[in-house]
Amino acid sequence: MIFDGTPIEMGYHAGYTDPFHRMSDYSPPVSDLPWVKALRAATVGGGAGRGGGQAMPPDPAEAPQPGIETITPVLVSEGSPTVTLTIKGFNFVRRSQVLFKGVPVPYKAVSATELAVTLDANLLKEVGWHEIAVKNPWPYNRDSGMPWGNGTSNKAHLIVNYKY
Repeated sequence: MIFDGTPIEMGYHAGYTDPFHRMSDYSPPVSDLPWVKALRAATVGGGAGRGGGQAMPPDPAEAPQPGIETITPVLVSEGSPTVTLTIKGFNFVRRSQVLFKGVPVPYKAVSATELAVTLDANLLKEVGWHEIAVKNPWPYNRDSGMPWGNGTSNKAHLIVNYKY
């Protein structure tokens, strides 16, 4: 077989790994949702709304533990042009960082509960499930008396599918 002018050997390769391998067969795009529900109840009082009611994220002296509830889109194709993801959650602050595969990426705070994340086309060349997290700056809010974490949210996953 020839791909982009290069002969490709067909058959088994010991170095092949499945880019979509997950811990289990049921891996939702946003992980730890029961934890997020409990965190919301403990920090923003629960409720069915998107929390906070603030137009823009606050800039508190102590940052609360953030939580991700949804991301859209969940799926893009490899080689896609620059894409804007919407992250919805709570406890986002002005100095939050959005991490894509552990690396900070640019974002715009739409509100205290929504971030618009810009992923450059270069980041969308690798197929697989890619972790997205929101990290709030130190010092973390320890007033709740509960060990909610280290200022990093639960993980969401952007699926970069093969281009067909």
